[in-house]
Amino acid sequence: EMQRDHLDASHKKHNASTKQKLFQWMKFQTETQAQEKRAALQSHQRKTQKQISAISNSESNKDSSSMEHQQQQSKIQQEASAEWIRISKALKTKHSTQKLEFQTKELDMREKHEQRYKDQTVMLKKHHLMRQKEMLYDIQQDQFRLKAVQENINKFHFKKYRERIAEKKEEILKMFDVREEELPED
Repeated sequence: EMQRDHLDASHKKHNASTKQKLFQWMKFQTETQAQEKRAALQSHQRKTQKQISAISNSESNKDSSSMEHQQQQSKIQQEASAEWIRISKALKTKHSTQKLEFQTKELDMREKHEQRYKDQTVMLKKHHLMRQKEMLYDIQQDQFRLKAVQENINKFHFKKYRERIAEKKEEILKMFDVREEELPED
């Protein structure tokens, strides 16, 4: 029973530890992914800003109309928006893949631990059953020995009892000066 309690306690402790590690890893992964997204957004914004600044500062734009200038900026912003959507989708796909890989590893790890716990439980149960059979066999052997000793003691006491009866009978016969052959048969 103590071994089973120890196994259960160990299993619970391992599960709690695993849960804590998984929580910490998930938190770390979420923070890392958020940082990666922020860095990608900042990089994208800087790139877009440089393109817009380049148009604003170019000599050809100074000569061109403000309408043309606005069209170029609008085109750059549309392209930047489309590029950000592509980058964002790529990051989302990457992060989803990482999360799926993590969940698969987590599930595999939990299944292995559960299988190990079940195997240990079965092994412990077999060991207990074997010990129980051994103990029952030992008890049975002790009972046989006790019965034999009791039979020997009973035989010894019965023999002593018969000897005392025979001695008493002999005393009585001597007292009355009678021989055993003269007695009537029982």
